[in-house]
Amino acid sequence: MWFEWALLTAIISSISYVLSKHLLNRISTLVVTWSLFIFSMPVLILLVSKQGIPMVKQAFLIAVLISGIGFALAKTATLLAIKKSTISKIIPLNATNVMVTYVISLFMLREIVGPLKILGLILIIAGIYWINISKTKESWLAPLKELKRHKASFIFLIATLVMGGLVSFNKLAIINTDPVSPIFVLLIENIISVIVITFLLWHKNRWIWLNEIGQFWPELVLMSLIYIASSITVFYGFATGPTALVLGIKKLQILFAMLWAWLFLKDQPKKEQIGGAVIMIVGVVLVKL
Repeated sequence: MWFEWALLTAIISSISYVLSKHLLNRISTLVVTWSLFIFSMPVLILLVSKQGIPMVKQAFLIAVLISGIGFALAKTATLLAIKKSTISKIIPLNATNVMVTYVISLFMLREIVGPLKILGLILIIAGIYWINISKTKESWLAPLKELKRHKASFIFLIATLVMGGLVSFNKLAIINTDPVSPIFVLLIENIISVIVITFLLWHKNRWIWLNEIGQFWPELVLMSLIYIASSITVFYGFATGPTALVLGIKKLQILFAMLWAWLFLKDQPKKEQIGGAVIMIVGVVLVKL
């Protein structure tokens, strides 16, 4: 079932980067991050009230604190980098966190996957890199050169790697609930993240930022709903399958973004992009085997 959850996550999140860039052109990074967590809270509270509050083990508390605080900071850093950089130049770096997730989950969760699946992950990463490089019409080393040119690109890479590592803590928290409740874990992590981001906002400009919330709340609510839908599906994927494989399939969001652009915007993909898509699909087949 993990494959279906991961695929659904890819579909839902395929518009997130474009919407993020659109909002970040007008709204501060911290406000966008805070809104992602706070506006999704009623949905999570409603779902948890229907499911019931599970019993938790000691490892849950440690894992949820690390993932909640870490994700709030890493998500903020990611959005900040997207705001300050040309998105097409740094998105190829986003593919790298899959292998970080695999290495950490291997040691922390003992999640061992076969060589074919690892090859599949490598092909998915290569396909993502190829697709994004073809958009920029630059060399394969362009994203790495971008790390030297712009601090925002380096921040994006570090934040992406951190988020890849935090995935294992997400799963550790999930498997230490009884009965297993990904939604409860997501709710607690969101509460922790809201506390962290609220402190940062208050420290920066007290309550002036609430004016931005009032002005742009429809767009912020929409983005939050997309975020929470993709978060719920990916957390169920983590609960039922290897975290690295779930994250790898989630990367298919780039293919769905290309598909929507072709269907609704008549944006014909280039031959190079189609080649990258084929590589990704072969990787997906190997991961699914």
